[in-house]
Amino acid sequence: MKIIMYGKKGCGKCDAAESKLKKFGVPYCKKEMQSVTSVEDKNIEALVQWAWDNETLPVFVIDGVGMSYPKAMRRIKNESIKS
Repeated sequence: MKIIMYGKKGCGKCDAAESKLKKFGVPYCKKEMQSVTSVEDKNIEALVQWAWDNETLPVFVIDGVGMSYPKAMRRIKNESIKS
């Protein structure tokens, strides 16, 4: 499973998400953003823009699919239980 977490400094939810990822012991890539223009994947840019505007970061891309923090955590938790 390839996990990318988009977040920003000072984001409490981003810090909590990173703690959970470490707890699950799954490898991930964290991308700290200064702005939405720092998103490299144009396919996920609209989701990140919405999350940025509504202050609902972090946003995850798991195996190429963008998803919200709660949905991503459910998927990661379910996958880590299977392993």
